[in-house]
Amino acid sequence: MPEIFVHYPALLYLTLGVCSLVAVALIAIVSAWLPRWLMTSWDAEARELLDLKSQFKMVNPWVSFWRYSLVWDDKEVVPFLSLRTLLISLAGLALIGITVWQTGLTPYAGLLCLWMLALLMLSVIDLETYLLPDAIVLPFLWMGLIANALYGAVGLQEALWGVVLGYLMLWLPASLFRLARGFDGMGRGDFKLLAMLGAWMGWQQLPLLLLVACVLGVVGGIAQMALKSKLKRVRTDYVAFGPYLALAAVVVQWT
Repeated sequence: MPEIFVHYPALLYLTLGVCSLVAVALIAIVSAWLPRWLMTSWDAEARELLDLKSQFKMVNPWVSFWRYSLVWDDKEVVPFLSLRTLLISLAGLALIGITVWQTGLTPYAGLLCLWMLALLMLSVIDLETYLLPDAIVLPFLWMGLIANALYGAVGLQEALWGVVLGYLMLWLPASLFRLARGFDGMGRGDFKLLAMLGAWMGWQQLPLLLLVACVLGVVGGIAQMALKSKLKRVRTDYVAFGPYLALAAVVVQWT
């Protein structure tokens, strides 16, 4: 730790607070931009393979992000100063606060904070678009393995088996459902998300985590059907399971 923070601890907490505010604000922007960027990229790539003209042009993702961030048109972008941004920011700050309170100011706590914010971002994206982007899930899967290798929170072997069993625990029933019914009952992003959670929490926590997520999912699904007439912008025939997995991970991790 830099010596200035040792002599002035208030400066340390101020710096951490500012960094946290910047991080949660970026989550609000990225969670709105990333799905649109991915869909644009998929459309352009598919049409290029089929030798069809696309209404979208491939743009560098960094250029796309900054253009998106600087546009203040309600029809094109969720405004930075909005209720959505406020709610995401409050949730992110709460997750950071709980993590630091539980683990203290350590390098591992920093990694856990990043993981918690990634879960928040994935939850928002899944709720709004029913997507769980590999661009977020896979890097944090690897980060979970590395964190356990360096700090031994659950042990690298337990984390590796968490990845394997986390994927299989959803892939197997989903595959049997597809064989029986002829269509998918669950998105493959959920498989990878549970594998990512296993990388952080180890295979021992997976049964409890999945049980809590299913209970939350049932409650959320019932509430979604009850509010069907009011959920005009949400497909009420789908249930985004990712947010329930993420919330279950937070509950199991800190209880």
